[in-house]
Amino acid sequence: MVSLISIGSQLGQGGRARVWEAATSEGQVIALKAYWKKRHSQDERIAYKHLQELGLAPTYLPRYYGPVRFTRDNLRSILYYKQPAIYRTGVAIERVKGLRLDKRLMKDMSDEELRSLEERLLAALSDLHNNGICHRDIKGDNILLAGSQHPWGFVIIDFSDAITRKSTPYNAQWKSACSGDRVTILELFKDARSSKAVIAGCQLIQDTISALPSNTSEVEISDHFNQDLQVQLSELLVSARSGYTVTLPTLVDRILSTIKHPVPQLGLPLVCALRSLGRNDDALCIVEDCIAAGFAESNASLIPSFDYQKALILKLHNSKPLALRYFNSALSGFEKQLGPDHITTQSCRYDLALHHISCGDLITAKTMLVSIAEVIRAKKRKTNSEKHLLQHIGWNLRAARFDRIRLEENDDALLVEVTVDTKVKP
Repeated sequence: MVSLISIGSQLGQGGRARVWEAATSEGQVIALKAYWKKRHSQDERIAYKHLQELGLAPTYLPRYYGPVRFTRDNLRSILYYKQPAIYRTGVAIERVKGLRLDKRLMKDMSDEELRSLEERLLAALSDLHNNGICHRDIKGDNILLAGSQHPWGFVIIDFSDAITRKSTPYNAQWKSACSGDRVTILELFKDARSSKAVIAGCQLIQDTISALPSNTSEVEISDHFNQDLQVQLSELLVSARSGYTVTLPTLVDRILSTIKHPVPQLGLPLVCALRSLGRNDDALCIVEDCIAAGFAESNASLIPSFDYQKALILKLHNSKPLALRYFNSALSGFEKQLGPDHITTQSCRYDLALHHISCGDLITAKTMLVSIAEVIRAKKRKTNSEKHLLQHIGWNLRAARFDRIRLEENDDALLVEVTVDTKVKP
């Protein structure tokens, strides 16, 4: 049990605890973490105790000094000393000076710095998982960039929601929790790259316009963005859409206001971005503009994708016969280009089946859904996209509208098999 001499300034506050700087009787300056609930204190102590039993002290974690029990004298130096009951237990850990990994900080990092930090964080989490601990609350606020103080360059904090392998009875539960840690880190960096792509795209447009004479007309500016520049913008737009960023509309609007007639390589990601923003009318204008301009031999492979996007938009506009025509055209193109079993082809076929449902053709829809499910189930190894698609097919096959539609005697058996096969890892 750590003995305290004094409690200083508050360092942070979360939903489960407050953290103060404190001094121990041994003359150490520590971070004192006081919990609202005893359970969260126990979770963190169990995690560190587990590492101590293994004889491990990973340098990507703050040094652990032990539990702290508060006295009234200690509590008098805390703002909430009138409610001492809420601060009965806590832990003493190393006082690490560093910046929390927030989005503003990540925007200033180079691509190489982001890649290196991401790899090191994933390696640290993998090591933690291999040693029987899962964090379960990994996020930017719980990662401190410690610079040269620590070999890893960062410290992972806050184990108040952690679990150990020994305390997790089911293997699937443990794997799911560990997978959640990894996915959270991947999404954190994906969002950072997305924000950086928006900034880079806007900067590319600004730099290109700034290099032109001040009296250049809007038409001349648009014409100056040749295919090479538009392809660069398309790559940045795809990167911007890969994660979550509230600034995506900024880049989309800047492209639309600058380039009057985007080439297909830029038009397609632009249409996808507009659809994700709910701007289907603008997306339809881009699709029709690209189709009307025609496709060169170098980008003819994009025709099925444009047909697919137009079908999805027309479906929302309730233009059912026209949407059906473009769905069939897109599906035919994907089958020739990618093959009938490719995930893009199957996704298009799935959306076509949903369109048949909206048109009331339930027999055709169920036939297509069953066919897709059988193709995916036949694969020994399925991608996450295929598992997600299989999951959605299972939901639709269980829908009440199919209750009276029987295609084969083994319909129910297939439904059970689809249900079993749709456990998707994050």
